[in-house]
Amino acid sequence: MNQSETENKVLMNIGCGASARPGWINLDKSLNGWISNYPKFKQTLKSLRLVPPSVRDIDFPKGIRYWDVHKRGLPGADNSVDWIFNSHFIPCMTRGQTLALFRESYRVLKPGGRTRVVTADLGRMARSWQKYSTAYLEADRATLLEGVPPEMENLANGDLLNQRLGLHWFSRSGMPRWRRFFDYPIQYVYDEGSLIQILEEAGFGKIEAKTMYESEMPEIKQIETRKDSIYIEAEK
Repeated sequence: MNQSETENKVLMNIGCGASARPGWINLDKSLNGWISNYPKFKQTLKSLRLVPPSVRDIDFPKGIRYWDVHKRGLPGADNSVDWIFNSHFIPCMTRGQTLALFRESYRVLKPGGRTRVVTADLGRMARSWQKYSTAYLEADRATLLEGVPPEMENLANGDLLNQRLGLHWFSRSGMPRWRRFFDYPIQYVYDEGSLIQILEEAGFGKIEAKTMYESEMPEIKQIETRKDSIYIEAEK
């Protein structure tokens, strides 16, 4: 797709984070997304060390709209957007909230418009859980220790299993209390079949499983950054 074709497209990135792109409608509800639009204010807070490392050390682009999709839906008139992208955003939503988001996506997309959803793969997680749960039950410490950093090597098998199952990912137990105010916990994870089904419920047709970068979406290599995910596109 050449530059002129890109410029004529209305492109939306939900939960954009640091992947916000010029010319897109970039939506994010994080502290970093909001403060990125006030660089002098951010610099003052950084100098006084009044913001956490996640804000001090990661610079989000300017032009991000601070937007709560749960309360406000999506900005835009019916049939007004060509592409909607979101990456690793829906696990922080209940299934009902995700269905509402996809229905909003369907509403604002033009006929023939497409949404691309990238998210964690429950199937991949289940296979990993099976591997490490089996290792734990069989006292196979060598498997539990595969690739762990040196500081974890003396952990008890139960603690290793907690790490391997990624339970902290769901509870956000390692996250400071102040940050939990801005972040949603992990609430729902999809495999390919369940993600396709909820998109169908929202009204989408022509739903296709893709691979990383496999898309006609503009600037995909600049905006898609997460490997080992599910990649689904659906057309209105």
